[in-house]
Amino acid sequence: MPTFYKFKYFYLCCSACVLATLSFGSPVVNIEDQRKEELEGFTLTLSGGVDGNHGTTERREYEFDIRIDDVRTDWQWFLIASSEIGSKDGVRYSDSRFLHFRLMHDFSDRVSFENFYQYGQAVYRLQKKRVLLGSGLRYVPAPNWRIGVSAMHESSKSLINQSKNEWRLNTYLHHRFEIKEGTNILSTIYLQPVVENLDDHILLIQSSIEFSVTDRLSISVGIDYSHDETPFRGATSGELSWGSYLSYKF
Repeated sequence: MPTFYKFKYFYLCCSACVLATLSFGSPVVNIEDQRKEELEGFTLTLSGGVDGNHGTTERREYEFDIRIDDVRTDWQWFLIASSEIGSKDGVRYSDSRFLHFRLMHDFSDRVSFENFYQYGQAVYRLQKKRVLLGSGLRYVPAPNWRIGVSAMHESSKSLINQSKNEWRLNTYLHHRFEIKEGTNILSTIYLQPVVENLDDHILLIQSSIEFSVTDRLSISVGIDYSHDETPFRGATSGELSWGSYLSYKF
């Protein structure tokens, strides 16, 4: 390989390592973006970052992500787990956890049945925990479009022990736009109304751009906005998160 290209990959890898530390708030996790439909067999992927400051202020931020995929002919499953911790002068100001497990069965090239479990914890949203358990259908009307409809049960609790236990519909629309080979913009809109009161809903808009550096190394930069009609006491109805990530596939 020419020296120029070796330097190009070295530069991109170094840039990715820097970008991986520039995360704000909680990891931006879009489940539809996280699918690895092109894979076969068992795959493990690790990613993470560390950021800090020493001097007037002692600041540390750590983030770690792991995912496991197992893709068979008609059945597939994947597991995603992430953790983000931040502290300033010895006081923890950020502590987030995320876990998502999804089991999928293909009825055809376009339709699949899916079951999922999700656990989330986001102190910055005053959220002690949010647990989702659901099942539904996913439809592929065109190569770059995805539509999902499911029913799920939500159990959540705030830091001051407010709680919610309710059934929600979970609908989403996803689009992948290829700028060029290895570079894609991914956008997803979720709408999650309470079954007994459709006006009480959560709206989530997620978008990211993903760059493939090599077959194994990729960089993504993402942003998401969520709106909750009935947030926990003390929390705002709207939340904006963004971050950049480095991923390596083994």
